Amino acid sequence: MEEPVRKGQRCPVCSKGAIVQRSDQEHGRYLGCSTYNPRNPTDPRSDGTVWNMGGVRIQPKTSRKNLVLIAVLTVVLFVGVYFALTQLFGS
Repeated sequence: MEEPVRKGQRCPVCSKGAIVQRSDQEHGRYLGCSTYNPRNPTDPRSDGTVWNMGGVRIQPKTSRKNLVLIAVLTVVLFVGVYFALTQLFGS
């Protein structure tokens, strides 16, 4: 179990920024890292980790793209295993 974070503390994820209070439509009031760049959230230097006001990390929602990627990789894995087993134990 992670220790809860507090406003003003160093960010435990990136170790560069500080924990600050933010607010938006999606999460309401929350705690986040000061390195987060809302204009460019995909920037590698932008830490988008979010904590509730009690300091407990909010797990990011899984995007549709990630779900599709997981499904495709699962199908490829099963096809690969099926192919390998039919080649080993086939006639």
